[in-house]
Amino acid sequence: MKATHMPAVAGMSLGVMLNPLNSSMIALALYNIQKDFSLSFATVSWLVTAFYVASMVGQPLMGRLGDMAGHKRLFMLGLVLSLAAAVGGMLAPTFVFLLVMRICQSLGTSPLFPCANATVRRVYNAEKGEMVAVMATVNSAMAAFGPSIGGLAIALWAWQGIFVVNIPVTLLALFLCWRYFPSDAHALRLKAGLLKEVDLPGVFYFTMAVLAFVEFLLSWERGVAWWLLILGLSALVYFVRREQKTATPFIDLQLFHDHPMIGVTLLMHWFMNGYYYIIFFGMPLYLQTVMGFPPGKTGLIMLSCAGVSMVAGPLAGRHSDRFGYAKAMAFGVLVLALAGGLFRWAFLGHGLTVLVLLMAVSGLAYGALNVTIQLALMQHTPPAYMGMATGLLQSSRYLGAISAGVALALVVVGDMTAAMFGSLINVMLVAGLLLLALWALSHRWDKEGDKTF
Repeated sequence: MKATHMPAVAGMSLGVMLNPLNSSMIALALYNIQKDFSLSFATVSWLVTAFYVASMVGQPLMGRLGDMAGHKRLFMLGLVLSLAAAVGGMLAPTFVFLLVMRICQSLGTSPLFPCANATVRRVYNAEKGEMVAVMATVNSAMAAFGPSIGGLAIALWAWQGIFVVNIPVTLLALFLCWRYFPSDAHALRLKAGLLKEVDLPGVFYFTMAVLAFVEFLLSWERGVAWWLLILGLSALVYFVRREQKTATPFIDLQLFHDHPMIGVTLLMHWFMNGYYYIIFFGMPLYLQTVMGFPPGKTGLIMLSCAGVSMVAGPLAGRHSDRFGYAKAMAFGVLVLALAGGLFRWAFLGHGLTVLVLLMAVSGLAYGALNVTIQLALMQHTPPAYMGMATGLLQSSRYLGAISAGVALALVVVGDMTAAMFGSLINVMLVAGLLLLALWALSHRWDKEGDKTF
């Protein structure tokens, strides 16, 4: 990467880290917030659910607005909204106000990932592998280390600390991006002209579908709410009908027909993250409950996966810049599928050393795939829709995390047992095999000439 590009990448990376950081830090603050406002856990958990739903809708929406109005402008506006939400959350007098600030925080951080990546594709195409790797690694690292950062912030400033830490990061990102973020390639279409092109009914139906499906998945822990599935499917039908009729769709469904690799990469990203988050959520429970390790040692063991993935991502990005993403993607898919099978073998009586090695191998595969799947999406998406597509990529990451959480809720009843962990490994194995099948499909479409950009 050229030295002259580093300040822009640093600013974009600081912005990109805010969404996963805030989605993970909140876990440690829920107890204190619940006590301060005298709430039930079901009520306070809306701070998590609302952030997830707003992000799953906001990322493709803000990415699409960036495609239409300019990625730098949306990136900067997102940082300003994030800063205001951090200050508001820190000073929140009531829970309702705090919840509104969390939604604003989610919407403010939503343009950052899609607009940064769309800009990398447009301006830094020759170095996109390395730059995407930096931002993807930061994204994953903040999801992994967010709870540790949140714990330290809460120790210093109570639950308000999870908002305090946003302020210096956001201010630095604002300065770097104001100074170094590449200018937009086209004039902005502002105010009424832009709003007329936003498919508000489509956004509404999409939001209803996402909210219903998320709540349906979460309901499996306490008793399946089938009416939410019906509501979600109904909203999805209305959404599809709307997008097919309107001249300016929120998500142009024709893209998935013309460029099937877009849909395949989104599904691959979903299954890959489902696999990874089962390790991320489930392995600490197994290590502490079944193997008897204390939290400190468990955290160090978990670094074997997260740490290796942070090294593998930049290596895969650099390799992709020189030789293309195909070989690094094939390596990641095959290794992840193999690791799923070997986890099943290691579970049958092998010790911690083998388990740690397999976690490291899974981290190696995840790091490579986290970058190459994104590069594949970039290559097969028309430039005019890059922000929207990378926003959907982030939505698929959240879907993977939610799916992993549902798997744990269904499998783990009471304290984790060895048998329960074995069932989770089976889920990981299925995710790995589905990923392998999708990769084979994508490999065929690549050869058959799905148009690239």
